[in-house]
Amino acid sequence: MQGRRSPLAHLRTGRPPYAAHLGAQPHGRTVDEPRTIAALTARYDAIRAEALPFKQSVKLLERVVTQRGS
Repeated sequence: MQGRRSPLAHLRTGRPPYAAHLGAQPHGRTVDEPRTIAALTARYDAIRAEALPFKQSVKLLERVVTQRGS
């Protein structure tokens, strides 16, 4: 299973059909349509490519909070 810390988890059994679980509040959703899974994967990959690593994100947020508090 991929995406354990992500709102999108790919579920694979070793061969198709695959499924993806979308974690959302208050309820998640499981999809098994290959085109939908491909579209969702592309969106999450694009977001992930632009995102900072976790520790850098925390440092950035701390810096912004400190600057706004001054």
